[in-house]
Amino acid sequence: MKNLLLSILLIASTVPTLRAQSTDEISTNKKEKKTAIPMSKGNHFLGLNGAGGFGGGVFGRHNIWTATGQGGYFIANKLLVGAQLSYGEHNRHPGEATGTLLGNPILSYRIVNVNPELFARYYFTSGKVKPFVQASTGWNFTSGRQSEMSGLTTRINENSFTARAALGISFKLGKRANIDLMYNRSLLGKPRLGDYNGFRLGATFLIGK
Repeated sequence: MKNLLLSILLIASTVPTLRAQSTDEISTNKKEKKTAIPMSKGNHFLGLNGAGGFGGGVFGRHNIWTATGQGGYFIANKLLVGAQLSYGEHNRHPGEATGTLLGNPILSYRIVNVNPELFARYYFTSGKVKPFVQASTGWNFTSGRQSEMSGLTTRINENSFTARAALGISFKLGKRANIDLMYNRSLLGKPRLGDYNGFRLGATFLIGK
């Protein structure tokens, strides 16, 4: 009888300890899952962003647009590196009043930019609203054609180094999908063809654990 009572007391004393251990394990697992999805080391990143605009009047109209595709890899929690490819166009066409100056048409042009670059992005938080900073560098390949008022048509072919920085905010849409709003600007000082400074809207998708 004494042995039975001792056994019951021993089992009763171990239950709170086992329950506490179980609670700690569940809490630890939740924390691990929270950090593992979707911005932890080893996960992948896909993104697409762009910008555009148009304007003009009777003397001419112009439009400009650019789009960037991104692919990356998280080398640490909230820090990713990758490659991106941008394509952009800037066009200007004479308007209804193709006004003449000494019998010559108003200037028109079409400029195309292709920018392969490497980039790095760091998210400051991993919640529903995630501010981030991004830097990129690569090369700008510019080509196009412009018609001058004299009637002369000139081909454009220019290649240059790129260095850009961006500040942005990422808004969570689902477990892995996000909408991004960022301000992008060249770090090289003097504006160049294909810089496309300003606000950009995009979407990102995080792939992994």
